[in-house]
Amino acid sequence: MDQADSRDCIHYMRYESRFYTGFRKRIELVQRNFRREQAILEHGNGLDQLTEQLDLMVNNNTFEGLSYCEMKLKILLQNEAYNRDLCVLKPKLAIAELKLKEAERKRIQVEFKAKLGTLRKDMREITLPVSFQTFIHFRYRRYKIYSQLTSQSRNVQGHEDLLNQLDDMSSQINYLEEDNYSFLVWMILTFISAGLNIAVGLCTDSRVAVSVSMILLAFPMLGRWFQTLFVRRHRSRNLGINS
Repeated sequence: MDQADSRDCIHYMRYESRFYTGFRKRIELVQRNFRREQAILEHGNGLDQLTEQLDLMVNNNTFEGLSYCEMKLKILLQNEAYNRDLCVLKPKLAIAELKLKEAERKRIQVEFKAKLGTLRKDMREITLPVSFQTFIHFRYRRYKIYSQLTSQSRNVQGHEDLLNQLDDMSSQINYLEEDNYSFLVWMILTFISAGLNIAVGLCTDSRVAVSVSMILLAFPMLGRWFQTLFVRRHRSRNLGINS
Protein backbone atom coordinates (compact mmCIF):
# COMPACT_ATOMS: atom_id res chain seq x y z
CA MET A 1 0.00 0.00 0.00
CA ASP A 2 1.48 3.35 -1.04
CA GLN A 3 1.40 6.56 0.99
CA ALA A 4 -1.69 7.93 -0.80
CA ASP A 5 -3.70 4.82 -0.02
CA SER A 6 -2.61 5.03 3.61
CA ARG A 7 -3.84 8.62 3.87
CA ASP A 8 -7.18 7.67 2.30
CA CYS A 9 -7.56 4.77 4.71
CA ILE A 10 -6.78 6.93 7.74
CA HIS A 11 -9.21 9.61 6.51
CA TYR A 12 -11.93 6.99 6.00
CA MET A 13 -11.37 5.51 9.47
CA ARG A 14 -11.55 8.95 11.07
CA TYR A 15 -14.75 9.73 9.18
CA GLU A 16 -16.23 6.37 10.17
CA SER A 17 -15.19 6.93 13.78
CA ARG A 18 -16.85 10.36 13.84
CA PHE A 19 -19.96 8.90 12.25
CA TYR A 20 -20.32 6.14 14.82
CA THR A 21 -19.46 8.53 17.65
CA GLY A 22 -22.20 10.90 16.56
CA PHE A 23 -24.61 8.02 16.06
CA ARG A 24 -23.83 6.67 19.53
CA LYS A 25 -24.32 10.10 21.09
CA ARG A 26 -27.69 10.44 19.41
CA ILE A 27 -28.70 7.02 20.73
CA GLU A 28 -27.54 7.97 24.23
CA LEU A 29 -29.49 11.23 23.99
CA VAL A 30 -32.63 9.35 22.97
CA GLN A 31 -32.14 6.89 25.83
CA ARG A 32 -31.56 9.70 28.31
CA ASN A 33 -34.68 11.52 27.14
CA PHE A 34 -36.65 8.29 27.38
CA ARG A 35 -35.47 7.66 30.94
CA ARG A 36 -36.24 11.28 31.82
CA GLU A 37 -39.78 11.09 30.45
CA GLN A 38 -40.28 7.73 32.11
CA ALA A 39 -39.13 9.08 35.50
CA ILE A 40 -41.39 12.13 35.14
CA LEU A 41 -44.33 9.91 34.20
CA GLU A 42 -43.76 7.50 37.10
CA HIS A 43 -43.34 10.25 39.68
CA GLY A 44 -46.30 12.18 38.25
CA ASN A 45 -48.53 9.11 38.51
CA GLY A 46 -47.28 8.54 42.05
CA LEU A 47 -48.18 12.10 43.00
CA ASP A 48 -51.63 11.77 41.42
CA GLN A 49 -52.30 8.56 43.35
CA LEU A 50 -51.04 10.15 46.56
CA THR A 51 -53.30 13.18 46.11
CA GLU A 52 -56.33 10.97 45.43
CA GLN A 53 -55.58 8.87 48.51
CA LEU A 54 -55.32 11.97 50.70
CA ASP A 55 -58.63 13.28 49.29
CA LEU A 56 -60.32 10.00 50.22
CA MET A 57 -58.94 10.23 53.75
CA VAL A 58 -60.29 13.74 54.20
CA ASN A 59 -63.71 12.88 52.76
CA ASN A 60 -64.12 9.61 54.69
CA ASN A 61 -62.43 10.68 57.95
CA THR A 62 -60.20 7.59 57.87
CA PHE A 63 -56.53 8.30 58.43
CA GLU A 64 -54.94 4.88 58.89
CA GLY A 65 -52.53 5.29 55.97
CA LEU A 66 -51.56 8.89 56.69
CA SER A 67 -48.07 8.01 57.97
CA TYR A 68 -47.39 6.01 54.82
CA CYS A 69 -48.52 8.94 52.65
CA GLU A 70 -46.24 11.28 54.57
CA MET A 71 -43.27 8.95 54.09
CA LYS A 72 -44.08 8.55 50.38
CA LEU A 73 -44.23 12.32 49.90
CA LYS A 74 -40.85 12.74 51.61
CA ILE A 75 -39.32 10.23 49.19
CA LEU A 76 -40.81 12.06 46.21
CA LEU A 77 -39.49 15.38 47.52
CA GLN A 78 -36.01 13.90 47.94
CA ASN A 79 -36.10 12.49 44.41
CA GLU A 80 -37.13 15.89 43.07
CA ALA A 81 -34.27 17.55 44.96
CA TYR A 82 -31.64 15.17 43.55
CA ASN A 83 -33.05 14.92 40.02
CA ARG A 84 -33.33 18.24 38.20
CA ASP A 85 -35.44 16.63 35.49
CA LEU A 86 -38.28 16.29 38.00
CA CYS A 87 -38.52 20.04 38.62
CA VAL A 88 -41.48 20.10 36.22
CA LEU A 89 -43.43 18.26 38.94
CA LYS A 90 -43.12 21.07 41.49
CA PRO A 91 -46.76 22.20 41.05
CA LYS A 92 -47.99 18.66 41.71
CA LEU A 93 -45.66 18.36 44.70
CA ALA A 94 -47.04 21.60 46.13
CA ILE A 95 -50.61 20.32 45.75
CA ALA A 96 -49.69 17.03 47.44
CA GLU A 97 -48.08 18.91 50.34
CA LEU A 98 -51.22 21.00 50.82
CA LYS A 99 -53.38 17.87 50.73
CA LEU A 100 -51.16 16.20 53.32
CA LYS A 101 -51.45 19.20 55.65
CA GLU A 102 -55.21 19.25 55.15
CA ALA A 103 -55.46 15.54 55.97
CA GLU A 104 -53.25 15.96 59.04
CA ARG A 105 -55.35 18.92 60.22
CA LYS A 106 -58.56 16.92 59.73
CA ARG A 107 -57.10 13.91 61.56
CA ILE A 108 -56.15 16.06 64.54
CA GLN A 109 -59.61 17.67 64.58
CA VAL A 110 -61.41 14.30 64.53
CA GLU A 111 -59.12 12.64 67.06
CA PHE A 112 -59.04 15.42 69.63
CA LYS A 113 -62.71 16.33 69.34
CA ALA A 114 -63.44 12.73 70.31
CA LYS A 115 -61.08 12.97 73.30
CA LEU A 116 -62.61 16.26 74.41
CA GLY A 117 -66.10 14.81 74.02
CA THR A 118 -65.19 11.85 76.24
CA LEU A 119 -63.77 14.13 78.92
CA ARG A 120 -66.86 16.37 78.79
CA LYS A 121 -69.12 13.34 79.13
CA ASP A 122 -67.21 12.09 82.17
CA MET A 123 -67.37 15.54 83.77
CA ARG A 124 -71.09 15.76 83.12
CA GLU A 125 -71.85 12.38 84.67
CA ILE A 126 -70.23 12.93 88.07
CA THR A 127 -72.56 13.42 91.02
CA LEU A 128 -71.44 15.69 93.84
CA PRO A 129 -69.91 15.22 96.29
CA VAL A 130 -66.80 13.48 94.96
CA SER A 131 -63.22 13.22 96.19
CA PHE A 132 -60.75 15.91 95.23
CA GLN A 133 -58.73 13.20 93.50
CA THR A 134 -61.42 13.24 90.80
CA PHE A 135 -60.56 16.81 89.84
CA ILE A 136 -56.85 16.03 89.88
CA HIS A 137 -57.61 13.22 87.43
CA PHE A 138 -59.68 15.55 85.22
CA ARG A 139 -56.88 18.13 85.16
CA TYR A 140 -54.33 15.46 84.27
CA ARG A 141 -56.48 14.23 81.38
CA ARG A 142 -57.00 17.79 80.18
CA TYR A 143 -53.24 18.51 80.39
CA LYS A 144 -52.46 15.28 78.54
CA ILE A 145 -54.83 16.23 75.70
CA TYR A 146 -53.31 19.72 75.58
CA SER A 147 -49.75 18.36 75.41
CA GLN A 148 -50.61 15.90 72.64
CA LEU A 149 -52.46 18.58 70.68
CA THR A 150 -49.64 21.14 70.84
CA SER A 151 -47.08 18.47 69.96
CA GLN A 152 -48.94 17.07 66.95
CA SER A 153 -50.12 20.43 65.61
CA ARG A 154 -46.69 22.06 65.73
CA ASN A 155 -46.39 22.11 61.94
CA VAL A 156 -50.12 22.37 61.19
CA GLN A 157 -52.13 25.51 61.90
CA GLY A 158 -55.87 25.92 62.41
CA HIS A 159 -56.59 24.37 65.82
CA GLU A 160 -57.46 27.50 67.77
CA ASP A 161 -60.99 26.21 68.39
CA LEU A 162 -59.66 23.09 70.13
CA LEU A 163 -57.30 25.17 72.26
CA ASN A 164 -60.19 27.46 73.23
CA GLN A 165 -62.27 24.44 74.20
CA LEU A 166 -59.42 23.22 76.40
CA ASP A 167 -59.25 26.61 78.11
CA ASP A 168 -63.01 26.54 78.72
CA MET A 169 -62.72 23.02 80.09
CA SER A 170 -60.11 24.16 82.59
CA SER A 171 -62.56 26.79 83.85
CA GLN A 172 -65.33 24.20 84.07
CA ILE A 173 -63.15 21.92 86.18
CA ASN A 174 -62.52 24.82 88.55
CA TYR A 175 -66.25 25.56 88.76
CA LEU A 176 -67.04 21.92 89.48
CA GLU A 177 -64.42 21.83 92.20
CA GLU A 178 -65.88 24.96 93.81
CA ASP A 179 -69.37 23.44 93.69
CA ASN A 180 -68.05 20.25 95.20
CA TYR A 181 -66.32 22.14 98.00
CA SER A 182 -69.45 24.18 98.78
CA PHE A 183 -71.57 21.04 98.75
CA LEU A 184 -69.23 19.26 101.17
CA VAL A 185 -69.15 22.24 103.54
CA TRP A 186 -72.93 22.44 103.46
CA MET A 187 -73.26 18.73 104.24
CA ILE A 188 -70.77 18.92 107.09
CA LEU A 189 -72.53 21.90 108.66
CA THR A 190 -75.88 20.16 108.25
CA PHE A 191 -74.69 17.01 110.01
CA ILE A 192 -73.09 19.04 112.80
CA SER A 193 -76.28 21.04 113.32
CA ALA A 194 -78.42 17.90 113.23
CA GLY A 195 -76.12 16.15 115.69
CA LEU A 196 -76.31 19.04 118.13
CA ASN A 197 -80.10 19.12 117.87
CA ILE A 198 -80.32 15.37 118.47
CA ALA A 199 -78.10 15.70 121.50
CA VAL A 200 -80.20 18.55 122.87
CA GLY A 201 -83.41 16.65 122.15
CA LEU A 202 -82.20 13.52 123.92
CA CYS A 203 -81.02 15.49 126.92
CA THR A 204 -84.21 17.52 127.24
CA ASP A 205 -86.56 14.82 125.94
CA SER A 206 -87.80 17.28 123.32
CA ARG A 207 -89.59 15.73 120.38
CA VAL A 208 -89.46 19.04 118.53
CA ALA A 209 -85.66 19.08 118.60
CA VAL A 210 -85.49 15.50 117.34
CA SER A 211 -87.96 16.27 114.53
CA VAL A 212 -85.93 19.31 113.50
CA SER A 213 -82.81 17.15 113.52
CA MET A 214 -84.41 14.59 111.22
CA ILE A 215 -85.44 17.36 108.84
CA LEU A 216 -81.89 18.69 108.85
CA LEU A 217 -80.55 15.21 108.11
CA ALA A 218 -82.90 15.01 105.13
CA PHE A 219 -81.37 18.15 103.62
CA PRO A 220 -78.30 16.37 102.13
CA MET A 221 -80.54 13.87 100.36
CA LEU A 222 -82.75 16.66 99.07
CA GLY A 223 -79.64 18.56 98.05
CA ARG A 224 -78.32 15.56 96.12
CA TRP A 225 -81.65 15.22 94.33
CA PHE A 226 -81.67 18.95 93.55
CA GLN A 227 -78.12 18.79 92.23
CA THR A 228 -78.88 15.79 90.06
CA LEU A 229 -82.02 17.35 88.59
CA PHE A 230 -80.93 20.94 88.00
CA VAL A 231 -77.22 21.47 88.49
CA ARG A 232 -76.20 18.66 86.15
CA ARG A 233 -78.43 20.07 83.40
CA HIS A 234 -76.89 23.52 83.87
CA ARG A 235 -73.40 22.02 83.88
CA SER A 236 -74.14 20.12 80.67
CA ARG A 237 -75.10 23.33 78.91
CA ASN A 238 -71.88 24.97 80.09
CA LEU A 239 -69.87 22.03 78.80
CA GLY A 240 -71.62 22.14 75.44
CA ILE A 241 -73.47 18.83 75.88
CA ASN A 242 -77.15 18.28 75.23
CA SER A 243 -78.53 16.17 78.05
